[in-house]
Amino acid sequence: ERFGDERRTKIINQTLGKFSEKDLVPNEEVIITMSKGGYIKRQPVAAYRSQNRGGKGIIGMTTKEEDQIEIIQSSKNHDDILFFTNRGRVFRQKVYEIPQSSRIAKGTAIVNVIQLAPEEIVTALLTMPSYKPGDNFVMVTRRGVIKKTVAEKYANIRTNGLIAIKLDQGDELKWVHKSRKGNSVVIMTKEGQSIHFAESDARLLGRSTRGVRGIKLREHDEVISAAVADPDTEYVCLVISERGFGKRTHLNQYSLQHRGGIGVKTMNLTTKTGKLIGGRLVEKSSPADIIITSVQGQVIRTPLHKISLLGRVTQGVTIMRLKNSDKVASLSIITKEEEEGVLAEESAKPASPEAKAPETKVSAPRSDSFVKKTIPPSVPREKTFAKRKIAASGIKERASKLAQKSKGFIKKQIAPPARGGAGSRLSKKRHK
Repeated sequence: ERFGDERRTKIINQTLGKFSEKDLVPNEEVIITMSKGGYIKRQPVAAYRSQNRGGKGIIGMTTKEEDQIEIIQSSKNHDDILFFTNRGRVFRQKVYEIPQSSRIAKGTAIVNVIQLAPEEIVTALLTMPSYKPGDNFVMVTRRGVIKKTVAEKYANIRTNGLIAIKLDQGDELKWVHKSRKGNSVVIMTKEGQSIHFAESDARLLGRSTRGVRGIKLREHDEVISAAVADPDTEYVCLVISERGFGKRTHLNQYSLQHRGGIGVKTMNLTTKTGKLIGGRLVEKSSPADIIITSVQGQVIRTPLHKISLLGRVTQGVTIMRLKNSDKVASLSIITKEEEEGVLAEESAKPASPEAKAPETKVSAPRSDSFVKKTIPPSVPREKTFAKRKIAASGIKERASKLAQKSKGFIKKQIAPPARGGAGSRLSKKRHK
């Protein structure tokens, strides 16, 4: 009676259920980038687009001088993100809790995201959409200790973090990978050794335990790389020495061994090559590029497929030429998918077919100051040269006339009487 028609909405008397911040955030796909200097940021995939191969691209992240992007991962806002540190601790956050930044921003310092201790750094980052039965984490330390643990044990972690692995004095946690039954583990060392063993050879351990020996190291040796391989994928092992030598070797040349052995030689090291500085396990068909940076700031980027495929015990070939005082500092691999994903929306638009090309005009030469005409581009080159020749001849003719006029003023002098002439003293004496 009051409003003239029936109510079109329904009123339901019901208490609201529990909801969290997660319910207010759309589960969109995002890109997580983190630099070696410890800056992290999150961006929606909608802010990125792919480009054709060979494009120049634009800046995807601003970093400090001598800093590089180390981790690029795609994820969703509701996924968990796990941060593993060199001290063996692990922190968990939701992806949407990573501050969102603009395309060219350097991001947020990681110490403002998780509670790191002094001199503690993040060495590995994993995103987990869910914790499925059979998912494991494989951790490898700098001193060759390996630990396999169930991923579900890291689903609930308090804000100040948990111990992921107990470390010996002087050791550091460096690599963490997801693994499943049937995978294998590859470990490479600075002295050119490598070991390849089945993932099942490392038994499952508790969350806060130490781990077991993955590879037996010689004196002064240490691990430089650790990776997990899928049996259905063809891999190559890439190694780079500190003097710029490198090579690729098929993984099938590394036979499966038992965990804890000394391994086999992965590169023939000499004083010419120096020690190994980095190694990666990459898919053979991956269209990736390798980026090598030296201590003195020299950088080289080359396609991975251009690096020679050589035997396991060979020396390798020169990848980067260095001065005697310089050495390789770091090695990075960037795939084409990652590179195209970090190219944003500001690339040049295709030119419209209706757009008219601007008229270009060619000015007359500066020497022809009195001719101030412009020659349209439609004029043939022969006519252009003819006009320039006429102009040049006119300049010469005018210059010669000016020279003749000025010559009269310059040489206008009274000539002295000739010696022995009628007015001279000598002629008067002779006359007498």
